[in-house]
Amino acid sequence: MTRGFRQLSPLLIFVLIFLTADSQVHTAQSIAGTALREGDCHMKGFGFDVLTQDGQPLTVGVIQRVYVAGNPDDPPLVVLHELPGLRDADIDLGARLAKRYRVVMPLLFGAPGQDDTGLGKRQTCGADLFECKSTQAKHRILADLRPIVQSACGEKDCGIIGMCLTGTLPLWLLHEPHVVALVMAQPSLPFPRLTSPFSRGIDISESDTADAMKIASERHAAIFLIRLHGDIISSHHSFETLKKRLRGTEGVALSCREDTGEVFEHSSLVFDPKHEAESGRRFDALTEFLDGRLRGAAAPAPVCK
Repeated sequence: MTRGFRQLSPLLIFVLIFLTADSQVHTAQSIAGTALREGDCHMKGFGFDVLTQDGQPLTVGVIQRVYVAGNPDDPPLVVLHELPGLRDADIDLGARLAKRYRVVMPLLFGAPGQDDTGLGKRQTCGADLFECKSTQAKHRILADLRPIVQSACGEKDCGIIGMCLTGTLPLWLLHEPHVVALVMAQPSLPFPRLTSPFSRGIDISESDTADAMKIASERHAAIFLIRLHGDIISSHHSFETLKKRLRGTEGVALSCREDTGEVFEHSSLVFDPKHEAESGRRFDALTEFLDGRLRGAAAPAPVCK
C-alpha cells in the first residue's frame, strides 16, 4: 500500500497543483469581474455609462470596458487616461468635458478609481502594453484602441486627448478616419532613468511622427501640446523635441503651452484644488482649442514658440 501511494504521489501532486492553479485563475477572474462591476458603479456616479454590444459590456482585446458620457449629438472626444490608472481626477476631467462633447473613455488597465502608480506600471510597462523605455515604440495597446476610436468618431470630426504615458498616442491614432483634433498633455515616455533623467527623447520615432503629420496636413488638423514647468516626468527636453518635429507643418494649427507648475507637479489638464484658478484657465484653453476645430468656433490664434 505504501509502495502504491509512493508511485501515485507524483501524479497526485501534479493534479493537485493543476487544480489549485485553475482555482486561482478562476478566483482572479472573479475578483477582476467584481472590481469591474464596482468600477461601473463608480463611473455611473460621474455620469458615465458602460458601452455595450449585444447586451454585454464591450471588450476589445485587453480593454475590458469603454465608458461614454455626454450628448450623442455633440462632437466625439476620446479621452485616454494616464498613469496611475483611471483615477477620479481623470474621470472628473472626462465628466466636465462631457458637458460639451460626447466623451468616450476606454479603461486601458486596472479598474476605475485606481490610483496606484506602482500597480499601474506593472499593468502597463510590466505587461508590455506600453514600451516604456523606447524611442522607437510600437505600443501593443494601440491595436485595441484603433477600433474603439473608429467607432467613437463614426462619420464625425473627432478629437483625442492623451496624457502622461498615453501622451503621444493621438499621433498614432491620427491614422483613423475623421481624427482632426489632437491633445498631447505631459507626454512622458520613455520614463526617466538615472542615466538619462532629462535628455531622453520621446517614444514615437521621427518616421512615425512624419507619417502622422502628413495625415494631419491633409486634414488641416489642430494640435494642442501642454506640460507644466517643474515636471520631471514629462521633461522640457522631450517636450521641445516633440515641438520641433511638429512645428511648421503646412495646414496644421499647432498650439503649445508650458505653464507654471510646482516642482514634481505633473498632470496639466485635471482639476487642481490647490491651484483652482490656474487649472481652470488650462481647462478653458483646452475647450477653446477643441471648440475651434470640432465646432468651428472662434478660437485664439495658435501659438507655438
